[in-house]
Amino acid sequence: ARSPFQNEFDLQLLQEFKVKAGTSVNRLQVTFAILNIGNMLNKKWGHSIYASNQQFNLINYKGVVGSTPTFTYDGSGQTNGNPYLLSDLLSRWRGQIGLRYIFN
Repeated sequence: ARSPFQNEFDLQLLQEFKVKAGTSVNRLQVTFAILNIGNMLNKKWGHSIYASNQQFNLINYKGVVGSTPTFTYDGSGQTNGNPYLLSDLLSRWRGQIGLRYIFN
């Protein structure tokens, strides 16, 4: 409830090759993945937004007045007017290559 909607989507390409080893046929898979491809297409897309546990409190306990506990809302803990931060490192697109050998 503290941060705006965010989305991230990935793309993965996979090619499989049959490898004959003796009497059995094994498989070799080669993969290439682009993580957070939206940020690769447009720098304003795929941002990773977070709010740490103690960075910003929505309500603060002030004490008891009579027999009623009192709370206040204090927006002073906000960063740039927002209760969340933008992670520059996690918002970047990343590439990944993989190999997988499957024995039968």
